[in-house]
Amino acid sequence: PPGGFHVGATTQPARANNTVGFEVFVEDATSTLGGETRAATALMARGVHVIIAPYSSTLTPGVALVAQQVPVVSWGAASESVFRCPTDARNLASFPPCAIVGRPRFRNLFSVLSPGPTYFVSITELARTYNVRQVGTVYENTAATRSYALGAMNRAYELGMNNSVEIEVGYATPSS
Repeated sequence: PPGGFHVGATTQPARANNTVGFEVFVEDATSTLGGETRAATALMARGVHVIIAPYSSTLTPGVALVAQQVPVVSWGAASESVFRCPTDARNLASFPPCAIVGRPRFRNLFSVLSPGPTYFVSITELARTYNVRQVGTVYENTAATRSYALGAMNRAYELGMNNSVEIEVGYATPSS
């Protein structure tokens, strides 16, 4: 029908004013491992049609694993390991439900952000168009920022650029 939307095998008709009603259920994942699977399990028990995952590369896989029957929208996870199985077969068991190297990890997971290793690829390509031959990377010693830097360094290498400076800086925690 004109207006409305299609979910699975059910078509939801548009109302007279061309709007569609929906319900929102909120479960607090408590920003903890285990909390995300509890929250996703509770949402699935309610019969939800889509889940918006926590803003976390650590917690999003737990939600996607529990909710494999519905789309999961990630609005903050950017770690490549959230979206792709490892390329080393020895690591597959650590990344459920991975069984084949390099394949997408979850069929039902959609992301708003690009994976972290792609963040600085376009600026690296732009630098190359201006005949830049030497680049440097400075990044914090966290998994996320290392993945951003590694993506840029790999693209620079592919473009024939030299990464002449690589500096990893420590992570400072606020004192109380």
